[in-house]
Amino acid sequence: MTLLYIEDNPANVEVVARFLTRRDEHARLLIATSGAEGLAAANQHRPDLILLDLHMNDMTGEQVLRKMLADPATANIPVAVLSADASPRVIRRLLTSGARAYLTKPLDLGHLGELLDSYQTSGDGAAWRFGGRSAIRKAGS
Repeated sequence: MTLLYIEDNPANVEVVARFLTRRDEHARLLIATSGAEGLAAANQHRPDLILLDLHMNDMTGEQVLRKMLADPATANIPVAVLSADASPRVIRRLLTSGARAYLTKPLDLGHLGELLDSYQTSGDGAAWRFGGRSAIRKAGS
């Protein structure tokens, strides 16, 4: 599995990188430290999953999500938002806008593991299933 993490905070990147290294030695983590860099990396590498922060220096995560969904090359890549903003209004807006999941920071690694477990690749492409944990929310819930 190849993941792209669009995040400008090195400490957050380190937490996810360490978790992923311990969890799956075959996983590949790509890092983009800005929205523009993330858009370019998504186009170039076509990751299986994108983890997206909402607050970056050059553009918001919501702007990144909109641009990815508008581009046929990246529109089908699942995006999970990782943000400290736990406002129900913001969560609902992002999920309605096309994010597949929303996890709040500080990041609960168990919830991240559940998110990664919920991602399955089949011959027909990506399929998602979500558990009942409240920190992992899917559109419509």
